[in-house]
Amino acid sequence: MTYLNYESSLKTKIMNKVFSIMFLVIIISIASSCKKETEEPIDFGLEYFPTKEGFYQIYKVDSIAYDDYTNTIDTFSFYVKMKIQESFLDNENNEAYSWHKYTKTDTTSWLFCDNNTITKTSMSLETVVDNIRLINLTFPVVAGNTWDLNAKNINDAVNSIFTDVDYSKSILGTNYNSCATASYEEEVNLIHEFIFNETYSKNIGMIHRKRVHKELKNNKIKGFDLEYNIIDYGNE
Repeated sequence: MTYLNYESSLKTKIMNKVFSIMFLVIIISIASSCKKETEEPIDFGLEYFPTKEGFYQIYKVDSIAYDDYTNTIDTFSFYVKMKIQESFLDNENNEAYSWHKYTKTDTTSWLFCDNNTITKTSMSLETVVDNIRLINLTFPVVAGNTWDLNAKNINDAVNSIFTDVDYSKSILGTNYNSCATASYEEEVNLIHEFIFNETYSKNIGMIHRKRVHKELKNNKIKGFDLEYNIIDYGNE
């Protein structure tokens, strides 16, 4: 083989290799483009709290109060109903809702006791309770995401986190799917026990709340243990 024939043959091999690589790159690009076009949209988790006028949740609430002065423990149960009322624009020009709270016992009827506010944007779910604005959820709802519960009030920062997302939870014998738990506080040691978390289920809202605030002083316990468990929900 002459030098010219060898050079020509080498160029042909190189060009064939280049064309093969270019063809492979084009195929990969087309496949990647098709994959992107068929990917499902991101689930931000906005359904974890429905904001529809007339929607309500009813909870059985169990409470334990620890009195260090009398060294006694009192337990009592009651019911709480939260109902979304009319919408309006809040001071940040976001759509908000009046959120009425009612209470009753086994022997009494529903009694209106408070008017709260709830606002849901594409970024967060905020509630105003006792004139304190809290960021209960942030979107998207992803395990490990963190935020400050008190970012919109003057209280100290409370680091919050989604501890569990997209799981099933049983409440008083009823199973709820697509749940997410937000933990706002958890500090347990020999001196005190501070726990505050809420669990939400898609298209239902909050289904469980646990709040514990107990301190040991002079060998006596002071504080409370409060638990909400959903028993009913719907539209009126």
